[in-house]
Amino acid sequence: SAVGNSWHLNESLLDDPRVTEDLTNELPMYFHKNGGKGTAEPWVWEVHKGITRGTLIKWGARIKRERATRIQSLTEAIHIAESAHKATPTPDAYKTLTALRMELRNLLTAKAHRAAQLTKGTYYAHGNKSGKYLARALKDKHQKTYIFHITTKGVIRQDATEDIAKTFFKQFGTTTEHTT
Repeated sequence: SAVGNSWHLNESLLDDPRVTEDLTNELPMYFHKNGGKGTAEPWVWEVHKGITRGTLIKWGARIKRERATRIQSLTEAIHIAESAHKATPTPDAYKTLTALRMELRNLLTAKAHRAAQLTKGTYYAHGNKSGKYLARALKDKHQKTYIFHITTKGVIRQDATEDIAKTFFKQFGTTTEHTT
């Protein structure tokens, strides 16, 4: 399959008790309904993997939607709390505002942490293989180390690679002499 279409397990789903409970209830029921009825065991096992994947995708989408809804509601609540605090600055209003901001920050930090883990995993998997990641790294390195021009003592700018080399060796001498 193509790299863009491959599915990988989001391990954080297994930390959610709702997901593990759903899988724990669903899988024995699946094997009870489909096992031992003349269907080859390898087929039952392969279909089980698809059903498990579908369940995890379902829960991943649900949790993502819940998180987005919670972020939206927190943002709105923070806006309201800020307005209330500006109108009447009381310690309770400030406490409420701080608690809402902290909860939003925790949600966004968890989201950023997951994104960083995925990026680290991608670079680990593709870091030393030829492809777009290595090409981008080499391109950046080339752009940082490439000499676009050199200025001579007479403040004349040399742009051509051949002129840069001649000027460099004229000013600093040749490096072809070797001592052994």
